[in-house]
Amino acid sequence: STVFISKEKSNFSNGVFTACKRRGEKCPPWTLQAKKIIHDKAKKTIYYEKAVLKIYDIPLFYFPKFFHPDPTVKRQSGFLTPLLTDNTSIGSGLNIPYYWAISNDKDLTFTPKFYSGAHKSLFLSEYRQAFERSFLILDAGFTQGYDEPDITKTDGSRNHLYGKFETDFSNDPSYQSKISLDFKKVSNDTYFRVHDINSTLVNSQETTLKSVAKYKYKKDDLYVNVSGTVYEDLRETTNKRYEYILPNIEFGNSLFSSQNLGNLNFKSRAYANNYDVNKTDRYFINDFIWSSKNFLTVGGFINTMEAQVKNTNYKSKNSTELKLGEIVNEIAGVFTLKSRLPLKKEDLTADSAKILMLEF
Repeated sequence: STVFISKEKSNFSNGVFTACKRRGEKCPPWTLQAKKIIHDKAKKTIYYEKAVLKIYDIPLFYFPKFFHPDPTVKRQSGFLTPLLTDNTSIGSGLNIPYYWAISNDKDLTFTPKFYSGAHKSLFLSEYRQAFERSFLILDAGFTQGYDEPDITKTDGSRNHLYGKFETDFSNDPSYQSKISLDFKKVSNDTYFRVHDINSTLVNSQETTLKSVAKYKYKKDDLYVNVSGTVYEDLRETTNKRYEYILPNIEFGNSLFSSQNLGNLNFKSRAYANNYDVNKTDRYFINDFIWSSKNFLTVGGFINTMEAQVKNTNYKSKNSTELKLGEIVNEIAGVFTLKSRLPLKKEDLTADSAKILMLEF
């Protein structure tokens, strides 16, 4: 009804706010209509008195007092843009996320989701924290489930907890030394898809959960990777849903590098794979990889010779695809000749040249 604008503040009576773009004569998907709206430009905050949240002109929530950061703010506590969803299983839903800037190095997003159908509210949260050389993300959710369970809509609550942590021990760029932890746990196999949960760590279409603990070290041509991985297949209802690769150790190094003799690299991997409850495969694999220096032929071809010798040692228990019993040793090799022909395409009008490469 009235507007008063100054350098510090803008005051609106009977005003309307929305972050939606104009779509001709169509009403915006959501609006905040209030008896009084104050935009504090110094604090970059919009305050409301007697505000009503409307979705397509349908009033849903009433707030006697309300505020949120204005659109110019990149990081400040306050409500984020609400989101309207629709699902055939649980009905329409309304997300009202709230962002909390706890401090300079940590923040949290809390998102309650309210349903119009026969399903209790869902509460989601994502916590983030930065350290000097590390970063942490925790993602959690909880709902009490359906109001009226049946054969397809089972009784009981649902929840999930995801986490990711990375830290870097490297003091200078001459080497890498990192630890990463990534764990995933959910209480119900269809929980993500039913509620259409998508975040930094969660993918609603994910059917296999992968939890990993890993250490990586690399300096010059030497590298060491140590990890343990757990897979969980959400489509499997028996104990066969789990698969473990633990431990998993990888080692690699350059044995020598010569202008005349070429390069010789060594790679080794040792790991154990447990799957289908009682099946276990243990591997110890060594690779010697040699590559010659490049040599040029009269016709302009650049040729390189490569050779690889692989030594595989394994012992299997209850497997249907591998030999059972004692340790099995296998040796295999391959020799490769790689030939490349450099070409140059000249563009006389642009006075430029482009290098092409044919590889055989």
